[in-house]
Amino acid sequence: MKAGLEIASPIGWALWDTLERCTITGAADASIKDAVPNDIAALLAKAPIEAVFCNGATAYRIYTKYLQPVSGIAAVKLPSTSPANAACRPEKLREIWGAALLPWINK
Repeated sequence: MKAGLEIASPIGWALWDTLERCTITGAADASIKDAVPNDIAALLAKAPIEAVFCNGATAYRIYTKYLQPVSGIAAVKLPSTSPANAACRPEKLREIWGAALLPWINK
């Protein structure tokens, strides 16, 4: 399996990175340089993508700039699950992510 694509469940969910590669210092999104977006056209040719959820503002910004024009699928921006996101406690993350994903869980 290609790095960056992990099947998350038997119901057809996947986790996929917006970037194929970049230069980054530690885990600081603000330091991202030389960004190369992943090939979403190849992913779309292999999988019936119906929805996109971005884990944080940086993933959303990258997706809307480079990948949404190719996919035609609007993304839902969700708060980052990174421990660096101290503004959002785990309970609040579960609540927000759960509400966003619930319609897709119940499909």
